[in-house]
Amino acid sequence: LAFSTWFQPKKVERTPYEIWHEKAPKFSYLRVWGCEALVKQDAPNKLDPRSIKCIFVGYPKKTMGYYFYYPLENKIFVTGNAEFLGDLNELPNYKAALSDPKSDKWLEAMNMEMQSMKDNQVRVMVDLPPNG
Repeated sequence: LAFSTWFQPKKVERTPYEIWHEKAPKFSYLRVWGCEALVKQDAPNKLDPRSIKCIFVGYPKKTMGYYFYYPLENKIFVTGNAEFLGDLNELPNYKAALSDPKSDKWLEAMNMEMQSMKDNQVRVMVDLPPNG
């Protein structure tokens, strides 16, 4: 134990995935479980809607795509042809949230989140570094 205090751990430059595949992993396909999506139907009749509202429930192991639950028929199916609705309400950054017409709601939500983190002791406030 005393021996290990003399050595600082090395900074990790790359993840094991990056070392093995020689590229950074892509996370753009990851979605929030339970978010709504419009799933395009394969061959709708002329008067049927072109897409149906479903709920994202997971990822299949052996194929590309997503698992969706269709509540009207109580079915789960796999498809990759969907537009996720959960992404439409998120603003990209703090500055955009403050310039939004609903900025008071965004500030209230952010303050509630910060208070929750403080109450649950999941963060620690530290001073900024001298050059920060």
